[in-house]
Amino acid sequence: MREAAANRLDEARTTNIGMLGLPDGAAYYCARLLEQTSVAIDPGELHRQSLLEVERLKTLLDDALVAIGRSEGTPIERMRALREEALYEVPPGDEGRQALLAIANDWLDRARVDFQPYFNHFPQADVEIVLTPTHAADSLPSMYMLPAADGSRPGVFQFSISDPQNFDRLDLPRLVVHETIPGHHYQLALQQEMGLPLIRQYLPFPGYVEGWAVYTEGFAGEVGFYDEDFAAEIGVIMEQLRAAATHATETGLHYAGWTCEQALAFIREASTSPEPRLEMALDHMLAVPGQILSYNVGAERMFYLRDHARTALGEDFDIAAFHDEVLSAGALPLDILERRIRDWVVGAHQ
Repeated sequence: MREAAANRLDEARTTNIGMLGLPDGAAYYCARLLEQTSVAIDPGELHRQSLLEVERLKTLLDDALVAIGRSEGTPIERMRALREEALYEVPPGDEGRQALLAIANDWLDRARVDFQPYFNHFPQADVEIVLTPTHAADSLPSMYMLPAADGSRPGVFQFSISDPQNFDRLDLPRLVVHETIPGHHYQLALQQEMGLPLIRQYLPFPGYVEGWAVYTEGFAGEVGFYDEDFAAEIGVIMEQLRAAATHATETGLHYAGWTCEQALAFIREASTSPEPRLEMALDHMLAVPGQILSYNVGAERMFYLRDHARTALGEDFDIAAFHDEVLSAGALPLDILERRIRDWVVGAHQ
């Protein structure tokens, strides 16, 4: 019996830690991508495009760093040095947490005003930023929590800061946009208030929900929201680089047959995160294939639909009306969202 079991284990053992190590693994990975993003994706093409995008963003990062007098070393080496300098500007302990909370609230106050011209409809519920209790901040990521359905509590950006002197302050403006205005709060609070059936209010479509939040990060850059803070602009490029590297790494693991060592070596050259966090990211890619790709796949589809609408409508294109249309039916599979936007464009022509 033991010998038979050992033989079966030997037969099942694989050097591939991704989906390719499973029977029909490539097909299963494609199915996982469809489940998480709601669109059919060719993982081989996504891998190839992501590798190219990583190189493009490294060049963009290099240009941004040279513009502020940082020219020695690779872009990631320069970013690590810049990040280290920013870390020591924040005091330790509760004083540092409160300092970062104040900075986040300043960005939220700006967002309330700066994004109003780009929307016609706004949630009735407000949003606030609350620090995650220190005992939980080690294990809980920052996240958005819906307002109470009865209106008794606003939406909450639960802001997790374990060690304020190890918090990436360069990423804070982007994070505020993503979690609050006009990211998760606008989309999810509006969805809760628009009278949809209960299941539609809470049914998750990661490609849409996270895609919208990432779309707003990029849109914020387009309209100059980060312009007064060079660090914020560089932080957005770094986040885009991290996302592209994540796409390349996950598809590398699950479709191109990368080893853990290959994956870590690659992502290390596109991130300033400490090694334990990179290892956690790798574990996430292996444990929940496809989920982390939903963020940028959804955002790219929304940028594509916006550009399609702008080209088709020309001078009649209204960015606020486009955003209203994207948000008007709540979270949707991306193919249904595309159908709605194309129908809206046709209707706007008439």
